[in-house]
Amino acid sequence: RECLDSILNQTFTDYEIIIVNDCSTDNTLNIINEYIKKDNRIKLINNSVNVGVGKCRIIGFNESVGEYIWYIDSDDYIVGDDLLERIMFDFFNDSSIDMIVFPYISESKIHRSRFFTPFICDDKKCKEKVFQCDNFATIWNRIVKKEIYYKGV
Repeated sequence: RECLDSILNQTFTDYEIIIVNDCSTDNTLNIINEYIKKDNRIKLINNSVNVGVGKCRIIGFNESVGEYIWYIDSDDYIVGDDLLERIMFDFFNDSSIDMIVFPYISESKIHRSRFFTPFICDDKKCKEKVFQCDNFATIWNRIVKKEIYYKGV
């Protein structure tokens, strides 16, 4: 609920939400269906067999129709209701920008870490900057133009 609420409460509203349910065994499907009744931007894909997070991301990507991709896992949430609006209007109005990597806070029961290495990525320098980023291993702290995935950057 926290994840979906943080997405749906964004002041920027022109986006789709694709949820790939990978054979969850808890109350996840009921929660998703509850939210689908409230918001028509949500599209649910139910896997008949568990395929893992990587293949789920590919399934969601293939179903997407938008220009940008942001992978958000069910245990993630967006801090601030205007984050998406600021990113879309402050950065992506410039057509040369292909990716925004933004700060995040990583929390666990015993540890909280802050990572503040935001940068803007243009097509010419994107690959170099991504590999220099100290939080490269994460995928959920970046919004990427969909076409960049096709280019293999």
